[in-house]
Amino acid sequence: MPVNRILFLTTLNLASNPRLVKEIDLACRLGMEIQVLCFGFDGHWSSTMNDQIKKRYSNVSFIEIPAGRKPFFSWLYSVVLEKLARILSRLGMTSDYLAATGSSRRTVLLLQAKQKIHPVDWVVAHNPGAFFPAAVFAKRFSAKLGVDLEDYHPGEGDDLRIQRMILETMKRVLPLSNYISFASAPIKMYTETHIELPKNQQRLTVLNFFDHRTFKMPSAESNSSVLRLVWFSQQISYHRGLEFVIPAVHAMGGLVELHLYGNMDPSFEKQVIGGSPYVKFHGTCSQEKLHSELSCYHVGLALEPQKDLNNGLAVSNKIIAYLQAGLYVLASDTPGQRSIVAQFPDAVRLLSTPLGDLNDSLKNLYESLPKIISGAKDRFGAMQSFNWEVESDKLKFTWTRSCE
Repeated sequence: MPVNRILFLTTLNLASNPRLVKEIDLACRLGMEIQVLCFGFDGHWSSTMNDQIKKRYSNVSFIEIPAGRKPFFSWLYSVVLEKLARILSRLGMTSDYLAATGSSRRTVLLLQAKQKIHPVDWVVAHNPGAFFPAAVFAKRFSAKLGVDLEDYHPGEGDDLRIQRMILETMKRVLPLSNYISFASAPIKMYTETHIELPKNQQRLTVLNFFDHRTFKMPSAESNSSVLRLVWFSQQISYHRGLEFVIPAVHAMGGLVELHLYGNMDPSFEKQVIGGSPYVKFHGTCSQEKLHSELSCYHVGLALEPQKDLNNGLAVSNKIIAYLQAGLYVLASDTPGQRSIVAQFPDAVRLLSTPLGDLNDSLKNLYESLPKIISGAKDRFGAMQSFNWEVESDKLKFTWTRSCE
């Protein structure tokens, strides 16, 4: 098979974009020549993890753009352009460039890196700020264009002006792409409903499964008298459902423990957790270490408060990791979560409302603890055929067939 040359673009760093890292893994397995245009965040909590990820890929060319204020004039130009684009948009002016630069100041920084990029066969964009530059680079190199929609970005947050500019960018770029990959079926359906796309375009639902080798057989003790819950995210903070579950854990009086992984918001720790003896904080760790440690717990929490449209449509990394680890899952009843729960009904309990009946649910889970523990190995075994190696075949076929 001929060697493909591929360029990935993101407005984040690698530690904040695990789906991109998995695509890099796939491209490496396929023997591709890989360039990654991304951002560096000096002093950020994720910097160490980001450096560790980059060290794994000695044959990958990383073109890293500083996300901070150095170099100053480049940063200042991106800020001024972003603000100007938003002002002009408010006045009714519109164009591809204005919509893209107004939705993310990092768009122009990506465009400025064009001289550092070598010719490629594929350009694949992650994140809205990368969509327009990816289309520009694909045209420049006569390359094929791929867009990954891990989230429904026009449905993120509550700034309607930015949402409109992101939607405008997607309406202009998505029809130009050779394929679009979606991280959930509801995101795919919602995008197809609101953006006119070519009938012959390849559109893939690629769930965010992980490498099965990073998970261990469940090891929680069979005679445990404490229900061990686990929750993880890049940030442990407000508006993630934890404000509701922590009081429910307290109400169980030591029969339930909640274990948290991620970067802790000091204000959240002080005001919500408050030194609770039933909440255990484990800090940040690599994806591989987290997956390994999930084997020690009984129930994974996938609590999505539907804070915005995307939060309801997305399938979180949490629920997929819990399932692959063999955990039982307590999940919010959202369109995104329902779309995957339907495949694994015996491993998931859905709350009656997005964050409702938590007290009753924890009591029922505690009473079912022996059954949850005894079924862990069966759940783990049933997930062996659901992993990134299988799921990524959809991308493998798409990337490689263009060279046949």
